[in-house]
Amino acid sequence: MTIHELLKEGESILKEHNVPNASGDAGWLLGHVLDKTRSDLVLAAAEEVDSEAEEAYRALLARRAEREPLQYILGTQDFMGLTFHVDPRVLIPRQDTEPMTEAAIEAVRENGFKKVLDLCTGSGAIGLSIGKLAGGTEVTCADISEEALQAAKENAERLGVDARFVCGDLLEPFEEGAEQFDMIVCNPPYVKTDDIPFLQGVDLVGRELED
Repeated sequence: MTIHELLKEGESILKEHNVPNASGDAGWLLGHVLDKTRSDLVLAAAEEVDSEAEEAYRALLARRAEREPLQYILGTQDFMGLTFHVDPRVLIPRQDTEPMTEAAIEAVRENGFKKVLDLCTGSGAIGLSIGKLAGGTEVTCADISEEALQAAKENAERLGVDARFVCGDLLEPFEEGAEQFDMIVCNPPYVKTDDIPFLQGVDLVGRELED
């Protein structure tokens, strides 16, 4: 089959499962399999795709049809112009968190803050963005989940950010007061567990729920 035919097939499958942005997601998934940009797919629409790639593409379509988030399937999410690895260990960084992060970076620069604590760090998106973009800042990333901290550590390595990682519930690891921070940033998963089944869109690990 050609790239064009596979894109149409993918769009049809995702539409049948009521996946939002079926056309866009089909393109992202095929581009991921073929290592092509969306523009490349358009330019090479008549190109034949080998059977192995077809099989890999349909496997990803099946995952998306089950409402697994596109970011988990692709393994990445862009945030503050940086690319973070994401998987079910962490929630997916959202674009609406960027204004808060931008404000934090501005405050660090204007006030010469040297020590920043990112509570409920998850993937590390906020804290590591501050460490990468503000410069000259010692960032501590804290989370109650060891798995989330491991994901944040992996992102720190990818981004080349030297950060410290602490496991604990909110400020519990710092209750002795022996350590002070110039700034504390936090964007926790603030929806009550009992409310999750009644929400439209995501569950505890960011997976989309069936309507």
